Amino acid sequence: MESGAGRALRISADVLEQARRKAIELDAGKAGIEVADPQEGDRIRITDAVASYLKEIEPPQREPKTYIAYKYCLELFAQICRKTYLQEVNREDLLQFIRKLYEMGCGPRTAYNRAAIVSQLLKVNGMQGVLHKRDWPKYVDPIRPIYEGEELKALFVACKPEERTLFLFYLLTGMRDKEVRYCTWRDVDFRSHVVRVTAKPRHGFILKNKEEREIPVPASLMAELRAHKASQDQQSNPNNFVFPTMNLEYRRR
Repeated sequence: MESGAGRALRISADVLEQARRKAIELDAGKAGIEVADPQEGDRIRITDAVASYLKEIEPPQREPKTYIAYKYCLELFAQICRKTYLQEVNREDLLQFIRKLYEMGCGPRTAYNRAAIVSQLLKVNGMQGVLHKRDWPKYVDPIRPIYEGEELKALFVACKPEERTLFLFYLLTGMRDKEVRYCTWRDVDFRSHVVRVTAKPRHGFILKNKEEREIPVPASLMAELRAHKASQDQQSNPNNFVFPTMNLEYRRR
């Protein structure tokens, strides 16, 4: 946290800056020169910059979950930052924001991600490299758990038929959760033994890396998918999803 002496120095610097600007205005006025309001010009208020940036990344430009995370982070920064204008934001303001995140109970990874979001806001407004390399929170990504053969066997034994097909699909395609949820039967090529990952603009599904791809899969999965498709009531699956859910179907009506 900022010490009393540090706060006093900052306030003194602000007062001196205001006095300097006022002196310039007075001198310019005596010379008959009109001076633009120093609070305006090319500068933009932090709150306005945040609102403008959030408008640009509204869904479907970003996933709703991502947008909500950005909105929370940027509005929190606008609330915490002592500056009024974005162009006044400096390294100490970002460091203070990171310290505040730690005080709120955030871990290093969360603090890093939120500092990156604020840095992105600054970057799109022409402000780059505000934080030094050493300033960024340090974190270690945990090793993802690896399921052993016996664990997988126990899982599949406990599964219902449709659950077995779903978990096999995850295991043998390596697709992301949302890619699986928006996979349709048109994406499944039984002849070539591949599953395609394609965008679904009608459903608001945008690919993470904006690149469609094909995934080769074994014949055993294709056999599971054939049986799964035969068991589906296609009339209750108007969107032709491989793994339709009540929530997904309801949301797209």
